[in-house]
Amino acid sequence: WILFESAKIALFLLLLFCAMLGTEQFAANSPIYEDKAITITNAKVVIHNYYFPTTGAKEIPLQEIEEVSVESPPWYKMKTWGMGLSNVWWAWDALREFNGQPQLIIRSKGSKVRSGCSPRDLETARSVLNQLLH
Repeated sequence: WILFESAKIALFLLLLFCAMLGTEQFAANSPIYEDKAITITNAKVVIHNYYFPTTGAKEIPLQEIEEVSVESPPWYKMKTWGMGLSNVWWAWDALREFNGQPQLIIRSKGSKVRSGCSPRDLETARSVLNQLLH
C-alpha cells in the first residue's frame, strides 16, 4: 500500500513538473504582437510570406537581431516581394509600393541583407521589439 501511494505521488510530481515546463515553453512561443506580416514572441520574430516563391516564413531569434529600424525608402528601393535596389529583402506585400507607409526593417547579426515587412500597427511592433531587445 505504501509503495502504491509513493508511486502515485511520484507520478503526480512528474506530471506537475511537465506541466510547468510546458507552460514556460508555451509562454516563450506565445505571440506578444501578431498580424499577417509578422509575429513577435519572447524568443523570436517570424516574418510571414518571406521566401520566394514558397511564401515560407523567416524566423529570427531575438538574440540574433542587431538593429530594428523604421524607414520610408523611396519606391525604387522597395519591392512587392524580394530585393529592390537596396540590401533589404522584402516579405510579400502587394500594396507596399503604393501606400507610402514607413516599413519595419530588421538587421540580423552577421548578415548584410536586412529583412523588411509591413506590420499593420507599425508603432506597436517596433515598440514591442525595442522593449524585448533593450
